[in-house]
Amino acid sequence: QATGYIDPLSADAKLDIAADKFNLDKLAPILETTPLVDYQATSIDGALHLEVGRSGRVAFSGGGALRDLTVGHPMLAKEAVHGLEIVADVAGAVDLRSRTLTLERGEFESRGLAFSVTGSLSVPPAAGDREAAAATAVRAPAFSARLVIPPVACQQVLDAIPREMAPYMRGYQVKGNFAADVRLVVDYADLDATVADVSGECCPAL
Repeated sequence: QATGYIDPLSADAKLDIAADKFNLDKLAPILETTPLVDYQATSIDGALHLEVGRSGRVAFSGGGALRDLTVGHPMLAKEAVHGLEIVADVAGAVDLRSRTLTLERGEFESRGLAFSVTGSLSVPPAAGDREAAAATAVRAPAFSARLVIPPVACQQVLDAIPREMAPYMRGYQVKGNFAADVRLVVDYADLDATVADVSGECCPAL
């Protein structure tokens, strides 16, 4: 479902797009050759608000949920990983002129574990695109990201890990609390200025 307006003359637009909950069996022709397993049981829903301005800035906000996802791939685990899920609430903007994506709000929850992700990504124009190159100062990819996991019981963190990905930890009981604040800044034009900062609280040894 989509409501809103698009004005080609002023290059303005406001759109509200919503997808009611549906199962991925409707996408069988696309998914049957992918690592997704039992996708007939996987459900997805979401809503997104878009605002486009003549300055070339596209603001977005919204959220959605992906539940009961099963992925079978040897790089992930020996067995197919069941029960994957993610619930998201995001807001940010894309600046088409500077070719920058900014995630101002990224609140997520997966298997009972809440965390937030914010940051930005800038990419240079494609080789040979002189018009785009003249409109932006970005000459190399650059990104910044921050991951925050608020204080939570260590057992809750352990339970959030699918058993197929940690088969030797089945049945473990742990005590204590866990928290993390991870910040990474990388500019490929100046790798010496890379920032990697990690702080938080670790679980006690098992």
